[in-house]
Amino acid sequence: MVRSVLANWAGLLVAGVTSFVLLPIFIHWLGDFYFGMWALISALVGYSGLLDMGMRTTVQRFVARSKGRNNHQESNRTLTNATAITLAISCCATLSCAALTTVLPDFFALRGPARSLFQWLLILLGLEVAVSLPARLFSTYLIGLQRFDLYNLLLTIGTTLRAAFQVAVLRAGWGVLGLAGVNLAMEVAFVPICWKLLRRTDPHVAIDWKYFRFADVREIGNFGFYAFLANLGDYLRFHAGSLIIGRVLSVSLVTPFAVASRLMSYFRQVTVGLTSPLMPKMSALEGLSRLSELRHLYLRGTRISTLLSFFVASLVVLDGRMLLHVWVGETLMTVSFPVLVCLSVGYTAAMAQWPSSMVLYSLGRHRPLGLWTLAEGCINVLLSIMLGSKYGLWGVALGTAIPMLFVACLVQPWYVLRLLRIRLLDYVRTAFFRPAIAAFLFLGTASFLSLEQGRGDFFHLFQRVFAQIVLYAGLLWTVGLDAADRRFIRLRLIGVTSDAPKKEPQEIVLH
Repeated sequence: MVRSVLANWAGLLVAGVTSFVLLPIFIHWLGDFYFGMWALISALVGYSGLLDMGMRTTVQRFVARSKGRNNHQESNRTLTNATAITLAISCCATLSCAALTTVLPDFFALRGPARSLFQWLLILLGLEVAVSLPARLFSTYLIGLQRFDLYNLLLTIGTTLRAAFQVAVLRAGWGVLGLAGVNLAMEVAFVPICWKLLRRTDPHVAIDWKYFRFADVREIGNFGFYAFLANLGDYLRFHAGSLIIGRVLSVSLVTPFAVASRLMSYFRQVTVGLTSPLMPKMSALEGLSRLSELRHLYLRGTRISTLLSFFVASLVVLDGRMLLHVWVGETLMTVSFPVLVCLSVGYTAAMAQWPSSMVLYSLGRHRPLGLWTLAEGCINVLLSIMLGSKYGLWGVALGTAIPMLFVACLVQPWYVLRLLRIRLLDYVRTAFFRPAIAAFLFLGTASFLSLEQGRGDFFHLFQRVFAQIVLYAGLLWTVGLDAADRRFIRLRLIGVTSDAPKKEPQEIVLH
């Protein structure tokens, strides 16, 4: 799992640095209006991921469980039936985006050349989504096999090539249409690449239509439906802001909100990179009925994700203004920083609870998760519209943060602890007590050592953040983690750097 986390973070580092560098370039070359349009299209691309109906989550869980049981036939049956569902959804995606070309331009009050441009972007979006769904399915199979290294190799190569081509088309003056064309071409190229890599990784894998059964489609579809509801809720939580601003306020105001949202998306990706290896591992443990180990893994994962979430929230408070100033300039910094702080409060609570979602998926008990996440997303949209109309960007951010806090602090922990039969006091002491002390000491010490914030340059910002990382790492090792955690990490790091087999500890008791 340590190897998987490191592979995730390596891939996310490349993706994050690339996106971080490209955003101001896009804003400069496209301008606020066309970048706002591109942000809207990007949000729609995000929503298009819902069209897989939870197939990626479903395949990841079922393949990991089959791997734990060493049952290749069951894995192939899952892949075959999931592929059939995915191909049907791809056809629907193309038709849906074509139909939206007559609706969305009026919804966003676009006229003249902007309307025609937006319609062409939607057509390209439909084709991109239709092609991307099979590629996502094949790469998810790699995650189910716990080959995060290969998955992130694909991610790194794709991100690098995509960025290079995007810069090239912008320099050639092709604008947002050129960006959309690059994305479509990359997805077309990656379908055969993903399949070939999957075959090399698992020689037993096959899409064989003799495994196609309506009963299996129903089982996969039932699991995937509630995963789809959870994904729909997540997209409403994390991506609806730009669409609401484009409708309620103006397309130009999407840009400062998108800057803050982009930083929060980096936060989310780092947390997902840390916790996503939990689900295939937990699914394998569930397939072997080793529930005691699953509980220990959940508690440890929650403590680690909480330590990371508190650290990122502290960095927003300490360095947010300086980061925005050197990244996008003084004007956008003034508007984006309050939005960033507000969003960080909700994201911190939500990301600390990410291992809870992994547990529910691995146990197949994610139906309530899908329902309450969808409800949270809908409340987010309603609150953002109401508060955004009155308070502008700050209101949209507040409408996003409030439902996140309620669900992450009350609803989700209550259900998971009841399901796993863990006492609340044990949970708080194990998962949150040490991270809270480490974060409090870090904020106090960092604020005392360096009070200034605001202007500077990237070198100054890098020095500042590097010193804070060193300080927090020391506090994490001495205060945030207990002796069992430190022993666990040492054993895993030895396993990553050595080919010799390591003996697993029989049981690690969390205090």
